Amino acid sequence: MKFRSKTGEVALTIEQALAQFCDSKEDCDYCEIREPVQQYAGTKRPCHEYVRANPHEAARLMGYEVVEDGNVLTKNDSKGESLEANMDKPRICEVLGLR
Repeated sequence: MKFRSKTGEVALTIEQALAQFCDSKEDCDYCEIREPVQQYAGTKRPCHEYVRANPHEAARLMGYEVVEDGNVLTKNDSKGESLEANMDKPRICEVLGLR
């Protein structure tokens, strides 16, 4: 499973999503996952333990969308359709003026 942020960035693992999420925060005081992480307070890395145990809930709280491996959307493709390399180029019949 992969995780897509609101900006369209795709993280391959929940740990990568957590790293991107934490990099965007100044400190943990106003973190969206602060409350649920409290149950892992006695562990060495409570945030990592929480996201590993609850990837779907953690992704939702951090503002990520869970994407199944076959349905990853790119920033340019909002409908889930694969883009071909030449889709943005004119067709040869249009260039030659044929119709």
